[in-house]
Amino acid sequence: MDETKLAELEAVAATAKQIAEEAGGTDESLNSALQEAEAAVESAKTELEAAQDIDFKKELENLEANKPPKRSEKEKAKFTMEKILERFPDIKEEPLDEDEKVSALEVKLLRNQVEGIIRANSKTEDEVRYKMHFYDHRIIKTGNIHDDADNAEWLANKARTRNALIEMRRKPEGHQGSGAGQRPSLNAAPELPPADVKKLTELGLKQVAPDKWEGTKAVLQYNKAAKKWDLTIKQAPVKK
Repeated sequence: MDETKLAELEAVAATAKQIAEEAGGTDESLNSALQEAEAAVESAKTELEAAQDIDFKKELENLEANKPPKRSEKEKAKFTMEKILERFPDIKEEPLDEDEKVSALEVKLLRNQVEGIIRANSKTEDEVRYKMHFYDHRIIKTGNIHDDADNAEWLANKARTRNALIEMRRKPEGHQGSGAGQRPSLNAAPELPPADVKKLTELGLKQVAPDKWEGTKAVLQYNKAAKKWDLTIKQAPVKK
């Protein structure tokens, strides 16, 4: 979501409001269309604010600071080679053969393509670097750039999504709204507080039913028997 799209939604909402007012506010279909347009505007604003609120630079710094001081196999090999050359200075490092050069080039090209995919789904350079940290250090690479990019993004958002939704699930249930002539069902899912609705929207979840919110990484479902919201974190797809 960007500011251009938000402006378009606001224009649609303004037009819907004008039409509804001209009809005297008595046409239910126009009123319903107006409510949907205004809800879309609020959702877009929330999404835009959420993207701006996340400090990916700080998150990446925290990851780097907490990374264990473990050397890679390449670093270990380099250290060993340096020690050998110190002891036997006459030995000269041989250049990479053609196969090794091709392999190194393929790795670099794959990384560049994955970064391009992640960049298309990110809003800032800090967000790109944050997600690429998971590509470089956390995922098991498959060689499929789309699968690897998906896995890196999934891991980057997994902890944040889980923690936010678990915190939300522990809160007391909201109160079901009621209007004139309405009587809430005993089995109906309670309305979530506006703050929780905003948080769900920030995490990419959408209300697909009165008792269900769903996104690409998690599902929040109201359990009528237990009278509570149950959270399910979706597993990353298994690559074959």
